[in-house]
Amino acid sequence: AVGDPYRAGGLPGDCALANATGQLDYRFVPMNWCLSSIDAKVPPYVNRSYFMGFNEPNNAHNCNTDAEKVATAWKRVMDLWPEASLVSPATAGDGIQWFDAFFGNCSRLYGKSGCRISHLAAHDYSCTASSTLGYLQKLHERYGYPVWLTEFSCGDHAQGRPTEAHLSFMREVIPMLDAAPFVERYAWMSEGRHRATRAVAMTPRRRNSLSTPRPAFIPTLASPAPVTGARDGSDLRGLVETSQGKAQLTELGRLYNSL
Repeated sequence: AVGDPYRAGGLPGDCALANATGQLDYRFVPMNWCLSSIDAKVPPYVNRSYFMGFNEPNNAHNCNTDAEKVATAWKRVMDLWPEASLVSPATAGDGIQWFDAFFGNCSRLYGKSGCRISHLAAHDYSCTASSTLGYLQKLHERYGYPVWLTEFSCGDHAQGRPTEAHLSFMREVIPMLDAAPFVERYAWMSEGRHRATRAVAMTPRRRNSLSTPRPAFIPTLASPAPVTGARDGSDLRGLVETSQGKAQLTELGRLYNSL
């Protein structure tokens, strides 16, 4: 997981410090990375009001699991988290075909209540604010759930777009996300700037009706510690960097925190 550099003052990976706050919405939300982590131990300090799973099941480089298998495994998720609001798997790219199959299988397997989903998670790297919002609205209208945009930036790590492109995109898209009634939470990708500090977590933010920041957090249970040499180490879109063991905001991080 990653510490909240804006409020907790912790280094990336300092989950306990980030979760010391008594405000539930400022704590990490647990997530299953894939089916293998369903029974992973959950830290005691997380926000158990929600539970998420899985990461990009429609992406060959991530969870990569067909919708029927995920829907079948979801029975275990529902059994383990009977009181939590369940957040759908987070798809990569255009996830509509995968979601259609997932929700269809949920209805077939479990009847009218389906997989008891309360929020829809998605990733988007379009780098065009209107396209990002249009896609999220389409998801909301098709499935009827509030959306969590749990990864976004101006293109993914492989595209290697310059920091200025991410700054420009961030300035435009975040006010639009804040204004969209169908978007409940969002998380810039990525937190850490360098490979040595990249961690498998993000810092989503939500704004309430008074437009005050309402951060929450999403760790990945399968790999709760910082990852050395993670593949998203482009140094171009991170919010945080470390210098002599201290975390500090990048230019992107300062902008993200000010909007």
